[in-house]
Amino acid sequence: LTDSLSITLKPLTVAAFTWEAHACGTQVLFSDQSSFATSWAWNLGNGSLTTDPDPTGIYAPPGPYTVVLAAMNDCGSDTATVDLDLVPQGELVLNGPTGLCADETGTYVVDFTGSGITSVAWSTGDIGPTMSYTVTVDTVLAVELIGTDGCAYADTIVLSVQPLPVANFAWSQNACDSSIMFADGSMNAASTIWTLGLGQSSLQPAAIGHYPGPGSYNVQLIVTNSCGSDTTEQTVVLDSIGQLLITGPAWVCSDEPVPFIAELSGTAINGIVWSTGDTVSDITVGFAADQLLTATAVGADGCHYLASTAISVIGADENGINYI
Repeated sequence: LTDSLSITLKPLTVAAFTWEAHACGTQVLFSDQSSFATSWAWNLGNGSLTTDPDPTGIYAPPGPYTVVLAAMNDCGSDTATVDLDLVPQGELVLNGPTGLCADETGTYVVDFTGSGITSVAWSTGDIGPTMSYTVTVDTVLAVELIGTDGCAYADTIVLSVQPLPVANFAWSQNACDSSIMFADGSMNAASTIWTLGLGQSSLQPAAIGHYPGPGSYNVQLIVTNSCGSDTTEQTVVLDSIGQLLITGPAWVCSDEPVPFIAELSGTAINGIVWSTGDTVSDITVGFAADQLLTATAVGADGCHYLASTAISVIGADENGINYI
């Protein structure tokens, strides 16, 4: 009795591949050349993994990039490795000012490295590596270049119209004195010039003007930027502030008690102290010698007020006759 068994030996796979870089880009086309492979595992060296037998990789030249192919079948696997050294393509950069004033003309130049230049075309219709453009509205300026390598390159630049300054300001009176605080509310201003009246001026965005008392004062603000200037003027009205007054005689007899009254206009008195030590608005006091009578009051507005009056004392001779 005899029997037979037919045994077929399957070959091992042999990994191999070819590659071709796209002439005008960053694509590399890979072609599997392995023998007896039934599956593939690629590491394209740029962070991409794939099981496609003929993948495409995207790269930023020049490299190098190490590409590994593992080719497999039922009997085993094999690997093939290639280091890619890619030739850098040309690079186009469009240079020129991006922010211009209305109707201002800018000069724009292409900066190209790589091959030579065959032609340059602009979105404005101009040709050549340099052009001038007058901006009236925000726009995107584009350029396309054909290199001597036969490849097309493009770049864009966003142009914006810079606004003119608009002058404006607000002001408020200091409650406790005759000064006014000014705050710049202008738009698009790079610098400020204040004319505050009475010979006062300032270059700061916030300014303070000092005035002798209630009244109307003309204030001017000029603002500028690289595109121009604007001016605004306001008449500011300084209101009356509280005023403390002492009423009473300026001449008194020696040691004779006389009344004095402190009165605050514009607001009520919350507290008062006299130089005599009294703390009420109405006092009666006598003086033996000339002196300055003062009163310091705190108003209901929270401000401090000061008033004074000179007191002259009339003396008397040995007969009781007063004299100056």
